[in-house]
Amino acid sequence: MPSRIEAEIAVTRFDPGPILARVEKARSEGGIATPPFWTWDRDRAVIEAGGRWQKVALLAARWRMTSAQIIARWHVLRAA
Repeated sequence: MPSRIEAEIAVTRFDPGPILARVEKARSEGGIATPPFWTWDRDRAVIEAGGRWQKVALLAARWRMTSAQIIARWHVLRAA
């Protein structure tokens, strides 16, 4: 039997799979604007960050962008 902490982690864990599938389909059909900077690998990293501020901040530092730009892209991808 899992401990209470393990159960809470299992409940709050983010699964990017469904969003990745929708975004991949929308990108191939031209339903999402894809400026040259936003490659599939970068979109995938944004989706896997799941809107979590720590991961978004790391991506922002890596790509030399503001966190707001990454969060804006997250909302575009999430709505796909």
